[in-house]
Amino acid sequence: MISALRANRRGQSPSNVGGFDDEQQAFIAFAQVWCTNYRPEAARTQALTNPHSTAQWRVNGPVSDNPDFAAAFKCAAGSPMAPVNRCTVW
Repeated sequence: MISALRANRRGQSPSNVGGFDDEQQAFIAFAQVWCTNYRPEAARTQALTNPHSTAQWRVNGPVSDNPDFAAAFKCAAGSPMAPVNRCTVW
């Protein structure tokens, strides 16, 4: 995702919207797609009856394993969003 963003803006200055650069904005846009607000009882029901993760984990899980996210937001190594033992598939 981020490598495509970098390739598309060759030679261009990164934009800054709301204090966030292009890479940060890409991750924020990804997270906003899953933006929800569950009542505790609804989250519990979903966890017990739905095989899919709740929106929070559909965002936090993948991006915490993404080194581009940690670099974009300057997450300290070992922090919750930049774990030392990241899951790596490829």
